[in-house]
Amino acid sequence: MEANTSLSDSHNQSFVLRPESTSSVPWPGSTFMIRASSSGGLLTLDSGKVVLARPGGREGSIHWKCTERRGWLHFQNPVSGCYLGHNVHGDIVCSARHHMEWEKFSVRLRPEGGYYLMITHWDRLWKIGFKEEKLAKIAEGEDGGFVKNGEKDGEVVIWEFVKV
Repeated sequence: MEANTSLSDSHNQSFVLRPESTSSVPWPGSTFMIRASSSGGLLTLDSGKVVLARPGGREGSIHWKCTERRGWLHFQNPVSGCYLGHNVHGDIVCSARHHMEWEKFSVRLRPEGGYYLMITHWDRLWKIGFKEEKLAKIAEGEDGGFVKNGEKDGEVVIWEFVKV
């Protein structure tokens, strides 16, 4: 059965994200818009792909229901019913009907504000950023180095969780 990923949230049609909308603590049982702090782009499921879309856009689904299982956070798109995760290439996807190993997330609060959104990679946590112009898990620190924060290739994104 194919997931419904082409429908828009009913709230997208008239929603405009205000700059004063503040970040919340991601918590199970709540629904969020997940926003990139530097651009304001929203984590969006659009035609089966997970992208950063501009606020107020009319395409895609921008809401993510936070759930918890065995201490891990999971983010389910209420329109498709699928969970945010990664594929074999490390790209961020939303295609799993059940939360399994590749849909496990953790968030880390930054002292400067915002959160790192991290996903499992074997026994490690990798931050979500951009790789080859796609949202992907980034291997920060694997070779002793750290990557920059931002929304360019090879950078990790600082996220905000706006409760809806």
